[in-house]
Amino acid sequence: MSIRYYSSLIIGTFFFISICVAYADKDKIEVKNAWVRSIPSQAVVTALYMDLHNKGEAIELLSVESDFFSEIQFHQMKKEDGMMSMQQLSTINLPSKQMTKLIPGGTHIMLFSPKDALSVDQKISFELVFSDETSQFIEASVKKQ
Repeated sequence: MSIRYYSSLIIGTFFFISICVAYADKDKIEVKNAWVRSIPSQAVVTALYMDLHNKGEAIELLSVESDFFSEIQFHQMKKEDGMMSMQQLSTINLPSKQMTKLIPGGTHIMLFSPKDALSVDQKISFELVFSDETSQFIEASVKKQ
């Protein structure tokens, strides 16, 4: 067999492996139940909630981006000495092979100054940016709670 045959075989193998790795990374974080809390038209702050199932190694959610809001931050509610308080987080840890729930009264994503009024059942697009240099696009429905 010729060198050309072996070169083609090696290149083909690397190509196949790279496709498999890209496909495996695509579903590493499964996002379910993404929703945005409905707010009155004059309100300027709402929140994004979702379930994040990390099927791979531990990583962090570094940021969330959307053209619909002027600023997006991570927050966590905590009860200390019988009082509820909220603190801003720099990232959200996503432990390996675990579900992380972003919920009202717990860890959540604050959304500031929507560009337009929100309406129930409206879909809003977001990009989730992770510490492994990947990102994922999701849509969240506006819900009344």
